[in-house]
Parts: sequence; structure tokens; C-alpha cells
Amino acid sequence: SSCVVPLLPENFLTEVEEGRIRLQKSPNWTFSENGVIIDDGSEIGADVVIFATGYNSEAKLLSLLPNDYKRLLLDSTGLVSLYRGIIHPTIPDLAILGYQMTFSNLHSAEMSARWLAYMLSSRFDLPDVKTMEEDSKKWTDYISSSDFPGRVCVGLVHIWRADQLCKDIGWNPKRKNTWLQEFFSPYTNMDYQDAAEEEEE
Repeated sequence: SSCVVPLLPENFLTEVEEGRIRLQKSPNWTFSENGVIIDDGSEIGADVVIFATGYNSEAKLLSLLPNDYKRLLLDSTGLVSLYRGIIHPTIPDLAILGYQMTFSNLHSAEMSARWLAYMLSSRFDLPDVKTMEEDSKKWTDYISSSDFPGRVCVGLVHIWRADQLCKDIGWNPKRKNTWLQEFFSPYTNMDYQDAAEEEEE
């Protein structure tokens, strides 16, 4: 499978049909005050713009960014080096969700989005740049030596990655109810569904 398992979020097609989500292809585009302007000159109003880069991640990501950023993003392995698979230690105001794939990309992207939301709201502090660079390099070294060449897949260690994100944002990474389940029951996306409720209690 190599981390390529297509799934749709709940109510996604309904949101598309009702116009709350708009799917748009455009070879050329630019941001505008209200959203984006596409190659035919028309403007699409948007609160959030998501670049669906597909599985050719590096090429499409780099095509969206200035040359100075391209040089910073790519490391010696040819991979995009990101702290927690989300932000670059030295590039401000840039976050990339979904670059590191797992066997459940929806779960991986949602956990990354939660981590980013907590970080942007100053709910936790980032380490210094050197620490983030060293951590990012460990992940790219692992990915480049993995069994899925050509794919940015962390599927074999996705629980470890989720544990890191949970610890950063103050959630208990042990999601099971008992130690027996913790040792013998496989982890699934549903184990993380009530994580936000912990903070309210």
C-alpha cells in the first residue's frame, strides 16, 4: 500500500455539493484579498485555501514556493525537512499538512492540524531552531532509509509520531483505557477522537 489508501472525510461530498467546499484546478493562481484569483481571471472567495498536492509531494510543494524557500526546505536526501512533519525551523508563517503520509492520512493530517492550532494559539512553546533541525533530520534520515522508497511514509512508526504530537500539546499519548489494551489492542483513529474532551474536564 505504501501509505496510499484513499479515504474521504465525513460529509465531504455533501459539503462539495452544497458549495461550502469548492474543488478547482488552475495551473496559475494568486492570492487576493478575499481568496484566490485563478488563471481565467475570476476570483474565488475563500476563508481557507488547501493545496491538494497529491502524491508527488516534493515537486508540487516546491512549485508553489519562492526559490529561497526551496533551498531551505530540501535537505541532502532530497526530502522536505520539517519539524514534526509540519513546520520548517527557519521559515516563518509556513505550515505543511499531510506531507508525511501514514497508513491513515486523514488521522495523520488531523493530528497535525490540531498540533498546528495549538502552536498558533501559543498553547505550547517550540524548542530552539537547532533542536528542531536535529529532530527534522532524524525523521528524514529514517524516511530515506525506509522500505517505501520514493514515498514520504512514516506508516511503520505512526503511533510514535502521534505520541510526539500528543506530548507536545499536553494530551496523554496512552489512549487505551487499561494497560492490557495498551499492550495488546491495536491503535486506531478512534482512540484519539475524545482527546479534545480531556482539556475541558
